[in-house]
Amino acid sequence: TQFCYSLTAEIIAKNDKVIWIDCEDTFKPKRLVEILLARDLVPDEDSAIDLLDNITYLYTPNTENLMGTVNNLTKLMLDDRPKLVVIDGAIGQFREEYLGRGTLAARQNQIARLMTHLKNITFYFSCVVLF
Repeated sequence: TQFCYSLTAEIIAKNDKVIWIDCEDTFKPKRLVEILLARDLVPDEDSAIDLLDNITYLYTPNTENLMGTVNNLTKLMLDDRPKLVVIDGAIGQFREEYLGRGTLAARQNQIARLMTHLKNITFYFSCVVLF
């Protein structure tokens, strides 16, 4: 997560866009402001807060919502043209919802579908996806 915050700070400091998909409800804008200030990427706190507008935040409380969000990401990608898409905590959701060995194949199939879609997004939109 900290690496995701650091990379996000670097990108929004250049006035580029980021889409942050939060699967664990742990996104903290205040942490981004701290990083922007600590790295001298902005002159003051108000400038850092203004840069937060370059982030599109999406919360996905479960894997079904995550899959739907990622499947509908194309419109956002066309509108925002982000340089970075962060998907924070997705594997934890899959682990939580698909318990035991009996669900391993179903879990792996869902993750494979998700990864294929994300790979296509990186290819067609020339952006980075952190998963």
